[in-house]
Amino acid sequence: MEGGNEVVIEHHYADRHNIKIGQKIILYVNGKSMDFTVSGICFSPEYIYLISPEGWIEEDFGIFFVPKNIINSSVNTFYIKVSEHNKADEIASNLSTFFMSRGIGAVVKPASKTFTHTAFREDLSAMNSLANLFSFLLLGISAFIIFVVLSRIIEKRRHEIGALRAMGFTKWDIFSHYLGFSSISAVVGVILSIPMASWLLSFIMNYWGATVLKIPHRFLSPELNLSYIFYAGVFAIVFSIVGAFVPSYRAASFTPSEAMRQYIAGRKGARIMSKSLISPEKKLIFRDIFGHRARGISTVMVIALILSLGLSFALSMSSYETGIKERFDKNEVWNIKVSFNTPQNSSVLQALGQNLGAEHIEPYRECGAQISYKNKSVIIQLIELNKNTKMRRFSLISGNVDPDGVLVSGDVAHRLGLKVGSRVSLSTPQGVYEKNVSGIIREFGSSEGYVFKNFIISTGVLLKLEKNEEIQADSMLQNISFIRSWVRKDELKNGWLNLMDEYYGMVYAMDMVTMTLVLLVAALFSFISLMERGWELIVLKSMGFSNGKILGSILWESLILSLISMIFGIPLGMHLANLFNLTFENLISPPPVVMGFNVVITRCLLIIGNVLLTAYIVMCFALKRNIAEKLRRAFETM
Repeated sequence: MEGGNEVVIEHHYADRHNIKIGQKIILYVNGKSMDFTVSGICFSPEYIYLISPEGWIEEDFGIFFVPKNIINSSVNTFYIKVSEHNKADEIASNLSTFFMSRGIGAVVKPASKTFTHTAFREDLSAMNSLANLFSFLLLGISAFIIFVVLSRIIEKRRHEIGALRAMGFTKWDIFSHYLGFSSISAVVGVILSIPMASWLLSFIMNYWGATVLKIPHRFLSPELNLSYIFYAGVFAIVFSIVGAFVPSYRAASFTPSEAMRQYIAGRKGARIMSKSLISPEKKLIFRDIFGHRARGISTVMVIALILSLGLSFALSMSSYETGIKERFDKNEVWNIKVSFNTPQNSSVLQALGQNLGAEHIEPYRECGAQISYKNKSVIIQLIELNKNTKMRRFSLISGNVDPDGVLVSGDVAHRLGLKVGSRVSLSTPQGVYEKNVSGIIREFGSSEGYVFKNFIISTGVLLKLEKNEEIQADSMLQNISFIRSWVRKDELKNGWLNLMDEYYGMVYAMDMVTMTLVLLVAALFSFISLMERGWELIVLKSMGFSNGKILGSILWESLILSLISMIFGIPLGMHLANLFNLTFENLISPPPVVMGFNVVITRCLLIIGNVLLTAYIVMCFALKRNIAEKLRRAFETM
């Protein structure tokens, strides 16, 4: 800016409204409309999270840099650059002492404690925790799949193992063979994962950095950390060995006579099979479910684990969306929040309310504050409300609303280790004072604190208006000189919901991973089942049963096992969703996980459909090719 009426716009707002350099825009400053020329569009790490002065993400909010003389000659915020970064906290403490000695209430924030820096740091930390949790879950599922597949392969090759044992092969030979098979599979998987990881890294960085946080592409430089690849490879091999250990040990423990023994179904399955009133294809269904318990249990467990993985992330995001709606629809009673340039008394507030046709008005004050407990401190947005406020309701984890205490959001309580009754110190622009924590807020929110008082003058007002009067109030408020800013409740609600919508891209990515896993597992299990049941299908075909009836029995079996998997997968998914929410508890008060029926039903139907479709394709191919060929050969040998 070279002076005059020039403005530099932070790029979030400029990109959203397609504003270009040299364009003329109108800004309302202190109640007056002023013409500006856009001289630049900037990006600043301070505004990665575009937070309004009220500490919220608004639906349409922008940062504009104008010459100082355009506003006034005084300042309410200034920045200091220190030469030694490790002394930033010490300098901040000295500045606080200096201002207090001059009777000036000031909140000194080191860069590491500003909301944007804290939010970005905690968001990255939560994402890292989420990635670690997700990785261990995937590795655990992989180990279980290896256990199931290897157990079935060994069961299928009992005779071969018996022959090898009879030929003099030792237990160690058999054990090391199957353990080596599992380890080689893991090594091949790790090698194949490197190019896939590089592509996924670039995709996630572009989506999360450029799409969600709106960071310009030139500041994003994906770098594949080979040390992570190494540790991931080690963990993958360890989990594969763990998954293969029991089946390999079991195979090595077979004596030749045990290996030659035929598999006998459970008694329950045998009793069902003996019922003469049940058709052969139904007997096949019941025998596979109740007789081959290992096969049925393994199928149920794997599908349940995969369902819980996909369901957990969707339920987590759904709980945040529900928490946002519940807060603004139920707990925030006001419609418009107005901030003043200078403190105003109650008569001005009453006149403002009458001019706008407000049903109810209440004074409030909002400011940045530092809350300290023992040797810890964080920066919060402190809101002062009327002692008998009717504009705000609270949902609490513990405690109650005490006019003489302070309410803190759950993330603040977690970071500082606060409990109801904890004595905290609050450093505000009005001074430093102490209060007891009277309650911890459970609802959606971040870095918030609430105190209650009787107002003589205030720096803001909460307005309750009729819905159709909000637009008219906007046009009236922009012409009042002592009003600094205002925001409608719907704008705050939509701002957070829009951010959640962008994070939903991660949910859809998780759904794709889940569907891919289900597809692979269903295809693998169908193929193994086909190998195990080949002669059963040949017998049914020779008895005159059509492909349609045989296929129907197999699909019914897949459907029943999938439905049983849902019973275990849904509660497990809700538990995992709660763990996912807890990874963000330093950043946002985690809302309770609720059963979103649309979310659950959609993912269950997707998994059931995927399982049935995969089983249908595999069995159709087998019935037309493999089974038909075996049946032809059987008749040729007669």
